[in-house]
Order: sequence, then structure tokens, then C-alpha cells
Amino acid sequence: MVKMVTEVLKFIVDAITMCPIFEHQGKCLQFASACIQVIIPTLRKHSHGLAQLSEDLKGTLLCLKSSFTYATKLLNVVLKNYDDTSSPLPEAFTLANNLLNLVTSIESYFGSKNARCLIPAIKPWVLDLILALGSSHLLTNTPHDRDPSIISQNSLCFFPWLKVLGKLEFLDMNAHNEDEEASSISAVNKFSVFKDIIEMVVVVLRHNSKVLDSVGIIFLIGLATLLEREEYGLALGIVHFVCVKLVRHEHGEWEDLRLMLASLQELFPQIKNSIKDSTSEEGRKVLESAEAFLEPVWTAYVSEYAGDQ
Repeated sequence: MVKMVTEVLKFIVDAITMCPIFEHQGKCLQFASACIQVIIPTLRKHSHGLAQLSEDLKGTLLCLKSSFTYATKLLNVVLKNYDDTSSPLPEAFTLANNLLNLVTSIESYFGSKNARCLIPAIKPWVLDLILALGSSHLLTNTPHDRDPSIISQNSLCFFPWLKVLGKLEFLDMNAHNEDEEASSISAVNKFSVFKDIIEMVVVVLRHNSKVLDSVGIIFLIGLATLLEREEYGLALGIVHFVCVKLVRHEHGEWEDLRLMLASLQELFPQIKNSIKDSTSEEGRKVLESAEAFLEPVWTAYVSEYAGDQ
């Protein structure tokens, strides 16, 4: 199955590279996403058997590496034709998310040692992944301007990778706690490849505030969903990632992030209300930690930003 998907993706990329079919690029991206979505449950189903057969596992990992390369190359070809006059590309956004989901799935099912072979395939295409993630927001000034078909605020179905990130960050915050230390080490080791990829993404994002804003809003949309689901530990993890690693308030880096500040204008009161309504002492403490991270940003920027609207 994986080998067949790899061959199909190769054919699509070769065809669209030689003869770009502009009116069908969205369908090509959509088909590539469908291929990745087929691969993930297939890996889950056969992961135990493959892990026992080193040659089969080696061949599967090679195909997965190639599939990732072809899918990101497809993003590259499509995004080269993307400019300020282009319509948003929800298919590019979806494919980028599915590729990140694929990374976490491979690492979860086969371990970081085996998943590390993906790094050479991913590294050259990190910028394309980032632009695909932000492509639907690069031309918008507020979160309300985006195409509602691109992201469902009520579901994280497109990006379970974001939940993995939230868990890693939450455990990282609590690594000093002896009760959490073993769990933290285990989780970080299990997803060390994914963590390395996210670190590469952060390095690139911090060089361009407009792209940072267009991708950063995705984390805040995910945060809103986690708050609605009362998954407060994961929500705090995302807040920690955004405020400590992605955007540094003490360096004045929030100032130009219009989308993220507009989103924060809704999120911060939501967190405060959740604190009031929480019936769990533990949940309340977690939310108060999230509030503490965001409060300096809220105080310094949001009221001024709101006055500009």
C-alpha cells in the first residue's frame, strides 16, 4: 500500500512539474492529502508486524521518506504560482497538516530511532511546509476574514500533531516535578524527531513576522479548541510554546502580529471565564498559569490594537 502511494505521488509530481495544470492544482493537493490519510491508519494496522521484520520496516520507511519528499515537492510547485492576487489554498493547508500528522504517526508507531531517517527528507522542504500552513492567512487582516472551510474551530481533526506539541510542552514545563519527570523524558524521547522539526519551523518563522503571524494563528485556533474541550494541560502547553518559543514578548515581537493579537482579544477573556467557571482546583491552576503567560501581551498590545479597528 505505502509503495503504491509513493509511486502515485511521484507520478503526480512529475506530471505537474513538466506541465503545470493550474486549474487542477487544488485537486492534486487534495488527492495527495487523501493518500497521506490512507497511509496513517495503514501504518497503525501493520506497525507491530513491520517492527518485527527489519527488511520490511526498512523498505516501508524508505517509501515513507519518498512519499514525504514527493508531497512537499508538490507543495513547492504549487506555492511557486501563489502570489498576492491568488485565492487561499485550503488544500495546501490541509496537506501540510496531514504531513505533520504523518511524522507524529511514524514516530509513534515505529519509534524515534526509525523515524529519524525522515529528517533529511523534511529539512529541505521546511519553508514549503510553513508557507502551506500559512497560505490561507497570508492575505487576511483578522481571523474573521479567513475562509471558514479551511479550519473548523470545533475540531482538531486536521492537526492532531498540535495536540502532540501541547503535550510535549506541558511535560517540558513540569520536567522539574519528580512525578512528571519520567513521563516527560519518555514523551520527549518518543517524539524527538517531531520536536526537531518544530524547532526548525520556529527558526524559520522568527525571520518573517508576516509569515509568523499567518502560521501562529493556527496555534491559537487550536488553543481555542482545547479550551472548549477543557483539555487545559494541552492548552497550557500551546500557550507556553507560543509565548516562550515562538514569540517573545520581552523583545516586542508581538507588535506586528495582527492576526494573533486579534485572536488573543477573544482568547484571553475566554481563559479568564474558564478560570471562574472551573470546578477543578487543578484545572484552575493550569488556566491561571496560561493567563500569566498571556497577561503581559494582553496588557501591552491588545487594548491598543483594538483601538485601531
